[in-house]
Amino acid sequence: MLLKISFALLLIVLLIVCIVGARNFTRMDKAMRVFFTLILIVFVTEAISFTLYVQGMSRNTLSHIFSGVELILVGAYFFHCLPLRKKRFSIIVFSLFALALAIGNYIFFQEKRYNSNMLMAESFIIISMALIVFFNFLKNDDLSDMVNNPHFRIWVGLLTLWSSTFFFWAFLLYLQKLHPTYLTWIYLIQVALNILIYGLFGYTFYKLSKKNNNPAIEKDMTTN
Repeated sequence: MLLKISFALLLIVLLIVCIVGARNFTRMDKAMRVFFTLILIVFVTEAISFTLYVQGMSRNTLSHIFSGVELILVGAYFFHCLPLRKKRFSIIVFSLFALALAIGNYIFFQEKRYNSNMLMAESFIIISMALIVFFNFLKNDDLSDMVNNPHFRIWVGLLTLWSSTFFFWAFLLYLQKLHPTYLTWIYLIQVALNILIYGLFGYTFYKLSKKNNNPAIEKDMTTN
């Protein structure tokens, strides 16, 4: 019962974040619009997942499909946040890599199971992306107020979210075998953290400036 309530709260928060983002869509730069698209897909996927969960149906296939799409969009957001000249080419190459990773895991390893392998791989990749973006922030001498930069807040949220995801799936089997009574509480903590992080994303959408969303990064961006 607690899990159903927590998942319902997560859906409500995601819906609010989507509404806030939609209201401020015209104020977003290209990178933020990519990220907002990801949030919309997360909401739809979580809604379908919640429906399947309530009906007692398997969510394995859905998880495999979503992970591939999710990694592609995070990758696109990542490359838009970097001062790259061949941005479009980098996104295409990374998207092919993400698709190959998701399809390969489904066919050869976890066709009838939840995609824990893919989630672990995603965690490692996205954590690495966040660290690279932070390095780019730190070396930019023109960035006077990093904390108030919307993309900085997004990457802090992504780093926190995927670090917790990595920890969760790394210890899931251990908890299932030795401490199954703790499993529900770990799920609840994970969902609660998701709610907080998506709340941060919603706050970031709400605080978007009307005139200039990301001057420190966009100055060096190209449209390639």
